[in-house]
Amino acid sequence: MAYDPQKTAPAAILLSAPTWLGDNQFQFSLTSDAGSAFEVVTSSDLVTWAHLDYVTNATGTVSFTDTNATGNRKFYRLRLQ
Repeated sequence: MAYDPQKTAPAAILLSAPTWLGDNQFQFSLTSDAGSAFEVVTSSDLVTWAHLDYVTNATGTVSFTDTNATGNRKFYRLRLQ
């Protein structure tokens, strides 16, 4: 693939503002290029990952809420779709 100076690199993907909402709900903000789509995956041990949901970031920043979070340790990661 040749370098194209007219193309810009994608924006960094940032997860921020982790918030425990209670009632088994955990929320975080996602900042990325507007229109980016992601698969949200989760793990309790950083070895085995499972599908949780899909999210599309229409505006550049979007909040995601896991409505089935428990008080146990849980990790999140995104896969660009």
